[in-house]
Amino acid sequence: MQAGVVTEENFAQILRGISQKRRHGVLEMHSGDAVVEISFYQGKIVDLTANKRKLLDLVVQKLKVRGTVSIGFERSDFNNAEEVLQALADAGEDVAPELLALVSQQVALEALYSLELGAGSYYHFRVEMVPTPDATLGLQISIGQLLLDMVSLKEAAAADGADLPADMIISRGVREDREYSLEENDLIWLVDGEMPISELRIRSLLNRLAFDETLRGLLAAGVLRRDGDSSCSESLFNLDSLDASIDQLMNEVTSASARHSEDGPLVLGQDNSNSVSIDKLAIESVSNFGERLSLQLLESRRVPDIALGVFLIATIVFPWLLW
Repeated sequence: MQAGVVTEENFAQILRGISQKRRHGVLEMHSGDAVVEISFYQGKIVDLTANKRKLLDLVVQKLKVRGTVSIGFERSDFNNAEEVLQALADAGEDVAPELLALVSQQVALEALYSLELGAGSYYHFRVEMVPTPDATLGLQISIGQLLLDMVSLKEAAAADGADLPADMIISRGVREDREYSLEENDLIWLVDGEMPISELRIRSLLNRLAFDETLRGLLAAGVLRRDGDSSCSESLFNLDSLDASIDQLMNEVTSASARHSEDGPLVLGQDNSNSVSIDKLAIESVSNFGERLSLQLLESRRVPDIALGVFLIATIVFPWLLW
């Protein structure tokens, strides 16, 4: 059995040794009163317990905090994912296997990120046969990726989360017409009205790194928005600009119609070039407006119903009336 003192400096070395040799066994970490047991299968992390609580029990607890599973669900001490899904189904709780797998990955990573290797921390690794990874959960955490994540955590701690302060208020923006990942849907589903980031972080199923990355992506896309951030509405449609364009169009059409009335109706055998050019000017004004409006709509992420209605009027109804 391999054992010794563990610190932040040699923790990575211990993990690399297990990974490179593709070892099977359990790494037991002690730090103060906290005990974490990490199960390895061919050098990858496939399971863990934290203070004698199994990973699947931690997963169910997380689903309760999020509100996906009711607080009244009390079953625990699960041995595999099928047991969890069956118990939830029997209790009338609807949890998809894909969601259970996602939460298992996120909870396991968060437990690993949260390891505090202070003075007096020690470990021992015992070689033993570890069960084949649960096919439903598909949990296999690469040591290389874990170590990269830990570097990112240190960088994030140094930045002090300046762009995502805990008291920042988040609300829904405009939902894009595309397929969303499970991680994105987790945050979108939680944000109903306004919510501070601190609460969203607690209720989210995501680990801290995935949370920050996903939230930044949704904010950048305008699907979620910061309190007081008007960029979302501006990127969708500049209504002031649209009103001004409509007013300009109506003035052009009215002026053209007035000039047409002054020149009188078209008469065969007379020179009607002036009237025709006026009609053409009005039609071109409508057409140009439609083109400008089309470009605005294409640049936006979503086409509001009112804008679509204006577009149809500008490109179809006005030309028909003029003819």
